[in-house]
Amino acid sequence: MLESQHEYSRAIDKYLAISTDDTNDLDYLEQVWETAVKLAMSHETHRITEVMSVVSKKLIGIQRYRVAADLYEGFQMYKEAIDMYIAGQMFDEARSLANRRAPQFLDYISGAVGMTTNVGDMPGMGGGSSNLDLLVSQNDWDGVMRGAAKEGGETLNKYTAQYAKHLVTQGDYAGAVFAFQKHSVPTNTAVFDLYKRVSHEILALDPPNENALKALKTVMFKLVIGLEGMPGHTEFQQLLYIVHFVTLKIECERSGLGDLAAKLAVALVRYCTEIPADRAFHDAGELCKKQNMLNMAFVFFNRYLDLTEAMEEPDGNMIDNSDFANTDVPFDFPLPEKQQTDEERAHTEEVRNWVLQVSMDNAMEQSLDMRNCETCSTSIYAATLSCHNCSTNCKPCIISGYPVLRDSVNCKSCNMPANREVWNSYVMKVKTCPWCGAVANPTMGGY
Repeated sequence: MLESQHEYSRAIDKYLAISTDDTNDLDYLEQVWETAVKLAMSHETHRITEVMSVVSKKLIGIQRYRVAADLYEGFQMYKEAIDMYIAGQMFDEARSLANRRAPQFLDYISGAVGMTTNVGDMPGMGGGSSNLDLLVSQNDWDGVMRGAAKEGGETLNKYTAQYAKHLVTQGDYAGAVFAFQKHSVPTNTAVFDLYKRVSHEILALDPPNENALKALKTVMFKLVIGLEGMPGHTEFQQLLYIVHFVTLKIECERSGLGDLAAKLAVALVRYCTEIPADRAFHDAGELCKKQNMLNMAFVFFNRYLDLTEAMEEPDGNMIDNSDFANTDVPFDFPLPEKQQTDEERAHTEEVRNWVLQVSMDNAMEQSLDMRNCETCSTSIYAATLSCHNCSTNCKPCIISGYPVLRDSVNCKSCNMPANREVWNSYVMKVKTCPWCGAVANPTMGGY
């Protein structure tokens, strides 16, 4: 009836509202949910991403993983299709799709295959009992975790990892990180791939889930402390920095510290192999533009436009990297696999028009900010952590993400470094260290 009246959006909602509470006929449910997708595709294109997300979760709920994967593949959303196969442990199908359409995800699939191995069978993940294993087989995770908490130690580590892995297979990445935060943060290498998967998925959420990001920072903080002097420490320390900078950027925007938010967005671009590259460059351009850092905004927006074009035509021309030569901004990073909504395309066109307008202004610099290396005096990119001439490396400032230079301070509680100017600017407003949360004060002086 609604379709005949051309009320397609309402019809989609009606189809999506049908669930296993209404019928046990799984074939019928699959049919009506696919109809919702077809209506969105034909008449409500701005809702395709939303409808696909809802339908895929519903199909997972009735264990129709292949159908969900086929739907995503039909929209050339290969990463999402592969995730559906992985959720159903259909790894041959996932590899087949990757070989045919998206070879960049072959390593990702291999990592997922390793992650689905029974955590309890991995070296170092001992503990447990037949009673708890029985509760696992019954999917009684509340009972499992209550029992594991009483046992503590390796038993708690084992079942926390199993519970988090279970949540990941359900697509509940926030739930997985909350499980680690609440119960245990194992430092065994058997859990490393799980931590990476959860981290990357949380960092890719759009819009960001601030509660999940804060929980992830807590988990990474505990993990890095636990891995001190052990394999994996450096890799997870970098992930901790990334999560810290992402959460701090959100807080700075909310607190009216737009200049610091812009610096953090600029710093995050160097991690575009770990976070969605298109969003990293876009956010850097957007926040620099708001702070009238127009030369920086121009460069970042230019790269964002290059990426959106490459995402539309993956087999097109190579992206020019001359703007980022001799910086620590990666050039070889995975191209995001997604289609822009109509609203996103309209915004991209606004960005394109602004870039074209600026490109005709000969009076404005169209290059990155530079500074002199404090060791060899070579002119280098202001936000780079390493000098391309003398290879001097700097630690990242915990407030701006920029390199820590000579005029710096260390938090009296956690000893983490920050550039003095941004430290004073931040703590005068917020009153605490952003890394450890301890009460902090401005510090005067110089070098």
